[in-house]
Amino acid sequence: MGYDDEVSVPLDAEAEEEAPVESHAHLFFREIQQSAEKPALYSLEDEFSKTKRQKNTLFYAGFFLFLIALVVLAFIVTNNYQRRSSEIQIEVSDFRDLHLADVLEHTKKDEGRINRLRREIADLRSAQQTERQKVRARFTAERDILALRDFSDDEEREEAALLLAREERNAFAATDARFAAEIRKRDEEISEIQQRLSEQNNEGQASGADLAFESALQVRELESKRLDETWQKRIEDANKQSERTQAEQRALAQRMADSLILRYNPVFREQNLLALLPAGVGGQPLPALPQFSSFSATLAGEIPAANSMYGELQQSARDGRMLLKRVYDTGYTNSIAPALFAAASRENTLINGYEALWQSMENRLVFRNAQTRALVNALDLALQQAKIQGYVVDAGNPSRLFVVLSSKLNLGEYSGANVIRAKDNKRIGGVYLESTRDGVYAIPADTFTQAAESMDRLQLIKK
Repeated sequence: MGYDDEVSVPLDAEAEEEAPVESHAHLFFREIQQSAEKPALYSLEDEFSKTKRQKNTLFYAGFFLFLIALVVLAFIVTNNYQRRSSEIQIEVSDFRDLHLADVLEHTKKDEGRINRLRREIADLRSAQQTERQKVRARFTAERDILALRDFSDDEEREEAALLLAREERNAFAATDARFAAEIRKRDEEISEIQQRLSEQNNEGQASGADLAFESALQVRELESKRLDETWQKRIEDANKQSERTQAEQRALAQRMADSLILRYNPVFREQNLLALLPAGVGGQPLPALPQFSSFSATLAGEIPAANSMYGELQQSARDGRMLLKRVYDTGYTNSIAPALFAAASRENTLINGYEALWQSMENRLVFRNAQTRALVNALDLALQQAKIQGYVVDAGNPSRLFVVLSSKLNLGEYSGANVIRAKDNKRIGGVYLESTRDGVYAIPADTFTQAAESMDRLQLIKK
């Protein structure tokens, strides 16, 4: 092989990495020297090995270059596509020429207005439900109060219930009408805006600007739909929260009402009180007052003011029963109604007992008066037979002696009397005589020499 062939043989890759960089002349003379020392031998196996390594290097280099070219081509294609896409722009001048800028701006405002109107409608519907619940709660309380009112008969109660139901229907109708008018006004405005937007969408040709305009409208429509869904979700959540809050408030109000009912309608648990309460009182009217008896003439004669006092007591009993009946008819529950019934019954027992008591006293007084008159008559007869003007009957009060005079005497003719001790017939003192409805009393006029005693005689002194 010539020198050119030997120089063209590629060196081993590892030898190339280890060998230092040398000049061409030095390499040439070194090869001549090596060839002179030892002739090169041709080896087929070495040649195949070198050819194989050369092919592998070329393959990897070509594959790497192909990847680089593919990446560069992809970059060029993408850049070209983006450049061409950026060339399709919506110029403001085009909108001005076609008046689409104003249309787009108006469309944006109209869609914003539609969204606000829809939110207002949702708020109005929520407020309407809240108002209806308030009306329902108010009339529920009115029905509870109606159940506690006192009516003369069932017909009057039924008329009041019908009137309350009619007022409730009118209140619901007024509330619904008020909100329906506001909702209808906003629905009409939404329909007008939607009609105007529909007419704008139908105008013009499908030009590039129109397509851009349609795309903008679609984006705004999607945004509007998203906002509607967001607000609708918020409104639904608010309504659910409002319902939960109202349910909790109703439960709290019910507990408070139960507590209030138990406060003013307690249940007696004391055994001494339970023994006083009658059973099965519910719905029964209070017992009527007993009939009062006419006041005794005997008692009236003995106590002149007793007749008027007895009339005042009767009126007080009637007034008390009227107040008690009003409270009882209010419709108290639990232990209050039986307690009121028991109080009325015991008041009747008290009145009947008082009537029986004074009638017994009257009978006893009549008997005692008869005995007293008999004794007075006997004593008067004894005075007349003994020709004595009078006796001291009761000397228990030395300053006011109770005396008995002969019925034959006219007390107006006498200014006083001397008190004579019967056993020695001596004067022991002088008295003035005082006539009362209860009898005659002797008031000492001077100092007694001895204390007065019963059966001392009286010697009257004429004026």
